[in-house]
Amino acid sequence: DYPSAITVLCFFLIVVATGTVGTLCYVYDGIDLETALGLTACMLNNVGLAFRMAGPEYSCAFLSDFGTVVACLEMLFGRLEYYAMLAVLVPAFWRQDS
Repeated sequence: DYPSAITVLCFFLIVVATGTVGTLCYVYDGIDLETALGLTACMLNNVGLAFRMAGPEYSCAFLSDFGTVVACLEMLFGRLEYYAMLAVLVPAFWRQDS
């Protein structure tokens, strides 16, 4: 039915947008595109090590402070629910109506 299809589409677009923004943040930080894509997929899906610089023979020790913060945020979004994390980030969530 129509409302559930819209909900699934919104969730899909949120996941794609989060992955795109995370990848662009890593590329902005000076990491090559393949490693950035692998890191983003790794962090959002909580699946272990990625490709190239973060591959099985290496670690994520090369990440800068900015890259570490991006990784932490991606892991929060991936481990917790996207909607729950977005609700916490919306100011209306914290407003008290009395």
